Amino acid sequence: MFKGFRNLITNYKRMSCAFILLSVRWAELFSTAVVNKYTTIKFWDSMAKHLVILLHGLWGNYKHMDSLLEMFQKVINDRGSDSNDSDAGNSNSNFVFYSAMENAKFKTLDGIEIVGYRTLIEISQFIKNSKYQFNKISVIGYSLGGIIGRFIIGKMFTDCKEIFEGMQPILFLTLATPHVGVDFYNLNHSPGKAVLITILKSLGTTILGKSGKELFISNSENDILVKMTTGEFIEGLKKFQYRVVLANVKNDRTVPFYTSFITDSDPFLVTENCVKYNFDFNIPNASYSNLQPKILDLNELNSAVIHSKDEYTTEVKLKMLRRVPLIILLMIIFLPLALIINTGATIYRYIVTRQYRRMIKDGNTDALLRKGINGFDDKVRGFVEDTYESLISIDRDGNSDDLDITLETNEMSDDDETVYSGISWEEFVHTYSQNWKPENPNSYVKEFGTLPLDNNRKIIVKNLNELEWVKIPIYIKALNAHRDIVARNGLKQDTPNSVATVEFIGYLVRYLIKTSSK
Repeated sequence: MFKGFRNLITNYKRMSCAFILLSVRWAELFSTAVVNKYTTIKFWDSMAKHLVILLHGLWGNYKHMDSLLEMFQKVINDRGSDSNDSDAGNSNSNFVFYSAMENAKFKTLDGIEIVGYRTLIEISQFIKNSKYQFNKISVIGYSLGGIIGRFIIGKMFTDCKEIFEGMQPILFLTLATPHVGVDFYNLNHSPGKAVLITILKSLGTTILGKSGKELFISNSENDILVKMTTGEFIEGLKKFQYRVVLANVKNDRTVPFYTSFITDSDPFLVTENCVKYNFDFNIPNASYSNLQPKILDLNELNSAVIHSKDEYTTEVKLKMLRRVPLIILLMIIFLPLALIINTGATIYRYIVTRQYRRMIKDGNTDALLRKGINGFDDKVRGFVEDTYESLISIDRDGNSDDLDITLETNEMSDDDETVYSGISWEEFVHTYSQNWKPENPNSYVKEFGTLPLDNNRKIIVKNLNELEWVKIPIYIKALNAHRDIVARNGLKQDTPNSVATVEFIGYLVRYLIKTSSK
């Protein structure tokens, strides 16, 4: 099976971009499908444009990026909305935003390489058939989308250089992306937690298909995350003017801080999120609609200032007790049902990828790309996703949003009206490109130590951190910060903290991609 998979990738490398250049008919059909799902703000001029690619995560679809698209259209606007027109993507003055959609739902279980090549082909087809010329490119990835972004970046200037070689790489940004993979740590050596971790790892490497095995780096046949920190992948990342990560410090049910921050130190995991937070008010002053974003100053965290879980109030303890029946219900009824559905989907995706291997081996790439594989509907996908996120959240924190007793040394409440200092974006970006580094005299790493990462993860952290990054730790008070970092429920329906975060991302991206134009 593994030999067949390697043959699949080898053939894909040789044939994917050659086929893109020849497949005019498929491109026309594909573009027609996209037109029906996007409204475009278009300006008819001959100026080359900046293409911004948005990539969703595991189990997701392009709709998960809608709030970001809406925010970008709001804040990255040189001339206003002139008119609506039918064309793939979202164009706003000199920028065209394209949210990839070919890897929706259970297709994301197919493995990083297959998902990556599928995305690369989709983006290449869009570029080939667009009425615009592009001279710059940026990539924004959410969750698994950040890893897929790194994969296509490694391939776009090698396998597909005919299409991308004229574009200047500007921004690579990831949101809650498990760059270091997924793993669980029993730092207190609890027997009960050890059993739970064993179960979770077994589930993750089984029901999440090839992608799950690769995220857990289960063996040498699934070490693509390690390989993606060398060679063409790291060289591709080097080409980008800015590399940025945003990492949730709490309430992320799926991706812990250390892996999205690309670090071997996690103050929140080590203290079971009992460390008191220090927020950085020294951020650029922007027109936020409600709350200010809550960005942590990691180097102000103090390992000696830890609140005890015994500080729970009676009310909080009662809330925890009320959750027990829900957890039991989840374990007895919903988890088995979710496992059955997801196992069926995993088998289904395995059959589909076997079919892909055979078709590619026979040279039937035209049939491969034309073949429409319908997955399960969004409701089923959402049910499985919610169940799995709820399960693994048991291991993350002892308290989620409704039990949130986060202590803040500078006491910023949800209705806080603190006036931010309004430093420039240039100063902000410089600060957060430096203060994460372990060699920093005040580094939080010296205060909290390092995690017992395995050798593969140590290599990933070391290799990726040889590049310059802007790393931003953010706190979102929400039931599920992993969803809320991109406001998946929509800007009008999501929590104020979520909206503030998306606004912050919008202003940050505006600064970075417009700075590149100067």
